[in-house]
Amino acid sequence: MNADAGNPREAGVAVANTPPELPPQLRPALLLATILAATVTTILVVCLLPDSFRGVALVWVGREARAAAGHSARSGPPDDRAVAYLQREAGFILSAEVLQEAAELVDLNRVYSKRYNRGEPMKPADVVELVRGRLRLVPKVDANLIRIESFGELAREAATVANGVAEAYVHLARRRLERSVAPTAALPEIAWPAQLETAPVRPNRVLTMRLGSGIGAGAGAVLMAVVYLVQKRNWRRTGGTVASTLPRHLRRGVQMAVAILMGAWLGYLVAMPMNLLAMIELPCIFVVGCVLAGGIEVIRPGAEFLRPHEKQEPVWR
Repeated sequence: MNADAGNPREAGVAVANTPPELPPQLRPALLLATILAATVTTILVVCLLPDSFRGVALVWVGREARAAAGHSARSGPPDDRAVAYLQREAGFILSAEVLQEAAELVDLNRVYSKRYNRGEPMKPADVVELVRGRLRLVPKVDANLIRIESFGELAREAATVANGVAEAYVHLARRRLERSVAPTAALPEIAWPAQLETAPVRPNRVLTMRLGSGIGAGAGAVLMAVVYLVQKRNWRRTGGTVASTLPRHLRRGVQMAVAILMGAWLGYLVAMPMNLLAMIELPCIFVVGCVLAGGIEVIRPGAEFLRPHEKQEPVWR
């Protein structure tokens, strides 16, 4: 029996006149490219984002929360009925009735019309939506308090809006309770008016830049490891020959482009306010980047995609 029968060249089949592939190696360039792209994008986006200031006011909802739960003021922690009452009051604060009165108290229609509508009067419903989108409420059940946080481009405006919402709520809540059959023993009141805070709370530039660099480093490390593992698997399966018919420089160029795009996309998502869509996009970026960077190592397009001097010529015995 011929000892060379198992050799493809001796068996009369076509093989490639291509040089053996280099042994697989970790590529720190992918890691560095991802970190650099993520860091630079995060810095650029954070520097372009406007500062956001916060105004904080506290309103006391009265004794109704304890009374609704059947507690006295010193009877221990409240139960679910007291929590439900505070949540209901928080919902009342966010209602169109309260926010529209707050907008009228501080003349927000004029301010927002000048800023967002070229001086043309805005619809009251649009003003209410703008105010609602800039509010955050934090109920404090043990103290029967609701913390009203307002965010805005100007520090004085944020404090003014928070105080306006607190005043509107207290006024409407008192009127509602005074008309009830069994009014509460203590009416709601403003426990702490919002003060002027000159330091912006958003964005936290230092923290965001560090987070962007850290996530970029993690993504780059994953990408580098995936490319190395795919190359190592191909090396073992093919005995050191080329698994992909694409030129080596083309594969490396695609992987570098994937690293830069992935880092830039991650940096942008980290710099922007986090939401549900961004949380879904983050893992998708890792998956897509790894599939593209690793898949380029095993793709085998037709010979028309190769350069003339890199086309595989069959050798027949």
